[in-house]
Amino acid sequence: MKLGTSGSRFEANEKVLSASFKILQLIAKSKKSHTIGENLLKPCLLTAVEEILGAEAKKKIQEIPLSNNTVKDRIDKMSFDIEEQLLLLVFVRFLDNNNLIKEELLLLQELSTTSKGSDILKIINDYFEKHDIMWEKLAGFCTDGAPAMLGSRSGLATLVKEKNRKVLTTHCIIHRQALVSKTLPEELQYTLKQAIKLVNIIKTSALNTRIFKKICSDLDSEYETLLFHTEVRWLSKEGSGNNKLEGSANISIFEDKLRAFMCKIDLWISKVEMNNYSAFQTLKSLVDNEKYADLVNEVQQNVLQHLKKLKNEFNRYFPEYNDLETNGIRSMIRNPFIIKINEVPDNNQEDLIELQNDRNCKDTFESGMNIEEFWCKKAITYPKLREIALRYLVMFSTTYLCEQGFSGLLYIKNKQRNLLDPAKDLRVALSSINPRISLLVNEMQAQKSH
Repeated sequence: MKLGTSGSRFEANEKVLSASFKILQLIAKSKKSHTIGENLLKPCLLTAVEEILGAEAKKKIQEIPLSNNTVKDRIDKMSFDIEEQLLLLVFVRFLDNNNLIKEELLLLQELSTTSKGSDILKIINDYFEKHDIMWEKLAGFCTDGAPAMLGSRSGLATLVKEKNRKVLTTHCIIHRQALVSKTLPEELQYTLKQAIKLVNIIKTSALNTRIFKKICSDLDSEYETLLFHTEVRWLSKEGSGNNKLEGSANISIFEDKLRAFMCKIDLWISKVEMNNYSAFQTLKSLVDNEKYADLVNEVQQNVLQHLKKLKNEFNRYFPEYNDLETNGIRSMIRNPFIIKINEVPDNNQEDLIELQNDRNCKDTFESGMNIEEFWCKKAITYPKLREIALRYLVMFSTTYLCEQGFSGLLYIKNKQRNLLDPAKDLRVALSSINPRISLLVNEMQAQKSH
């Protein structure tokens, strides 16, 4: 414990500073206005403490600095401290010092002019140079399908490969699924658009929403509310499928879900061809109704056309599933103890034989250790195979974290705070790393509330 001119006084001020940092971290994570500290939180704290602990305790709480300027200054300090603890760019998946794969926000910077691939690369490259990060350490990156990202000549993917030819680029699985889902036959497309139009008419009016709820109640309907639908945001229209793909996880988990869905498409096609609509309960209830008997053949053809086109589009947007060499590597990563030696590249076969005959590793894997933990912690004695596995496992499969980040940005930088530079607030709000508050407290002089 450090002692100032008055030892107990220094200790008290240190606790006041620490409390201030922790409260301001909560403000940043809640994405609220900086003024909430002095306008709401501090008055609440003072009232509660005086009521429960008395006037003497209230004096101590009064010393906690929560002014608007203090909030901004210390959020900046925490943001910088968090940034100093990181390793890579934007949202990153990386192997930390404990051999665990972590996800973290790294870089947030507004584009001052255009948003071309070269502009984005310059920001990333400047960040790498500032923090002594080598491009050779980059395993891959995941983007949406914008031309600035995936353009064949000047897209970010092409420019990054000039820095590191081994980099793997992936197009967000959710975005690709959304593109695939747009392959509706004209008749079904018209029906979907009409449904979206009707739903939006109801949801964009409070009066219409109340009337709709009353009608549903009078008809004893099972449901009385509607989800909001829009053509602009793909997440809203692809509800059930995308919900399964949201979140952050290694790419193999998402591939499993997509493979399962593609197998379901084959099942649905075979069933519909035999006039079996058990997979589509709402459609089945209509088909079984004699009033719609004349429409059954037309409906069947539309559904079959949609499912077959959907299957073709999945194969077009996810061609990597048909790459035998890539599939061999993926199978090895998923379970290196059952794959046949000749299914992996020649230069990995001898190492794989060594691993498959390592009883300790095999017993650990078969005991239930997950894939990431096995390759991160257990397979350290097989560095070549481990490097291949980790380059694959650390890759993002979706841009879901970016979507989350933009949602947070819209919440932080609203009409009332349109002059705010949101970078520091957003870093503290989204980062899973806690700032080293004790270090920050020790580095700055204790100051009273103002």
